[in-house]
Amino acid sequence: LCAVHPDDMPAAIAELEKIKSGIPTVHFEVRVRTKHGSYTHTSWHVTPAADGKQYAIGRDVTTQLEMQDYLKAEKNRAEAATRAKARFLANMSHEIRTPMNGIMGMANLLMDSIQDPAQVERLRIIQSCGNSMLDLINDVLDFSKVEADGVVLENQPFALHAAAREVVDMMSVKASENSVQIVDEIAASAPEWVLGDVTRFRQVLANLVSNAVKFTKNGVVKIACAVEDEAQGKRLLHFSVQDSGIGIPPEVRDGLFVAFSQVDASTTRKFGGTGLGLSICKGLVEKMGGRIWLDSKVGFGSTFHFTIAIVPIEAPPQVPAPAPPSTEFEGARL
Repeated sequence: LCAVHPDDMPAAIAELEKIKSGIPTVHFEVRVRTKHGSYTHTSWHVTPAADGKQYAIGRDVTTQLEMQDYLKAEKNRAEAATRAKARFLANMSHEIRTPMNGIMGMANLLMDSIQDPAQVERLRIIQSCGNSMLDLINDVLDFSKVEADGVVLENQPFALHAAAREVVDMMSVKASENSVQIVDEIAASAPEWVLGDVTRFRQVLANLVSNAVKFTKNGVVKIACAVEDEAQGKRLLHFSVQDSGIGIPPEVRDGLFVAFSQVDASTTRKFGGTGLGLSICKGLVEKMGGRIWLDSKVGFGSTFHFTIAIVPIEAPPQVPAPAPPSTEFEGARL
């Protein structure tokens, strides 16, 4: 014991007491002083023998522990670099989106003041390209927030059924262009009013429905919701978005929720997208206390599932209608 590091002495004595008490096998690590005065980390393994004696084997694990410390430090540095990159992307996305909104605004103003059909068509192309660019920028921004753990969820009352219906209404025009019908089946047991982040809920559901419509021709997209579990005042809601589209091969499903991953490189050109949507959905769903997965059969469609933990509440009181505007300044010049 005289060679054991003073800070490790209590632990070494405790292990020796175990050996004396008859515990058959003891394993512990202490720092032991060498003949040069330095200390090495030594791993000891004590076992009893047939002759009644205890035999101890010591192994120098200093290099192993130093390597573990090195790898941990490198991991921390890599994670810090990833967070810095995500913050940079988020800032850059904001900076790019601001002038893009200006471009789109000016294009809209020009559209109202130009009558020449050729110029109007060119403006429509500018608007279409601008909207596509904004969609890409928004995906990068959301992905950056998820990666940097910068997503802060709101906790406000919202009508669950109405929020799902808004997604259906929002996607109905695109669905009709593809000859697709969207139906929703919200279980009666699902709460009408809940506490949560309605914006992020709609974002996840809209992304999944948009994908389903995008990859379905002349079919049906069905949104369903059921209560999966209930505990400690929360309900785990299970949502599913089922389509009758092209389906997803088994060999690519594992990478589907990985950033910048798509079913097929050709889908980028044929259907568009950044490959970030499902990765963003995964991050948001996990933030909301759930998980996301899929079932699919090639040629017979896919079903994306996700769960979220939600707090059911009573319907909030009705907000009184605003008072009619004052007529005091009616007709006055500004």
